[in-house]
Amino acid sequence: MATVTPGDNQHGLPFPELYSPDPDGNFEIYVYMDIDERTSGALPAHPECLQIFVKALVNACGDSTITRFEDVDLQRFFECLAPKREDWLSCLTLYYGPLMDENKHEQDFYLRPGMEPYVTNPMDVPALRNVLERASRPTGAPEISDIFPPGPVGNISTDPFNKLPPELIVEIMLYLPSNSLSKLTAASPTAYAATRSNWFWRRRLTVDMPWLWELSEPSYVPDKGVPDWKAVYQHLSKASFAPSETDPSLLGLANRGRIWGVCEQVLELYLGHQEPKKPAELEEHEVD
Repeated sequence: MATVTPGDNQHGLPFPELYSPDPDGNFEIYVYMDIDERTSGALPAHPECLQIFVKALVNACGDSTITRFEDVDLQRFFECLAPKREDWLSCLTLYYGPLMDENKHEQDFYLRPGMEPYVTNPMDVPALRNVLERASRPTGAPEISDIFPPGPVGNISTDPFNKLPPELIVEIMLYLPSNSLSKLTAASPTAYAATRSNWFWRRRLTVDMPWLWELSEPSYVPDKGVPDWKAVYQHLSKASFAPSETDPSLLGLANRGRIWGVCEQVLELYLGHQEPKKPAELEEHEVD
């Protein structure tokens, strides 16, 4: 059951005669299931989840004019999600990350010890700026043009990657899975040289953790010093993917990343009207 306040949204209480308001004018309605053949149930969502959906939508389509959930096409949003509900379930038939591993698609939701990070407020991450400040240094690492010498150095001449343009090498490495990236840098001096770039780790962070939208805002980066982006990447990847080992004030990042994964599934439906793929299991994102 959920308590709702009638408004002008066309999806709110389409058949008010079926419901009886309480003294405050609100209604108790069923969610995810039909109570009458003329109704289509309700699709409840936390405000924080809708905020993250907006960020994911902007990231996917590049439309910066979308700044709040009211800018989303609600008709399209409702229609793409309506088929993902089934009677007697406590959630839509999407993959919800670690919480889904615990709850499957059951009627009731329960939380086991150790899953607390995944119900933490995803918008409340007070220590995020502190991570940048602690990782700042007077000067940054060399830019990419400085780390690829004009000629071979040591055994780099036997490295097949040395024959590729530096920009292509970096693009390949930006999208490699983390475990593959560590193996490549161990085998290729050229690839290892690319990872010495501060610029590379800042880009890699936006690829692997797009839910850290604050870090793309110039006003969020400390004025004094340049962050060591590899150190920032290592710290925040642990907070996002191994929250039990991180600072409690960063716990919201794990839930934000989990919700972002759900939003990406919804976006496949919202933007492409197709069945979303189940995300691959989260891999280890530690960087050697």
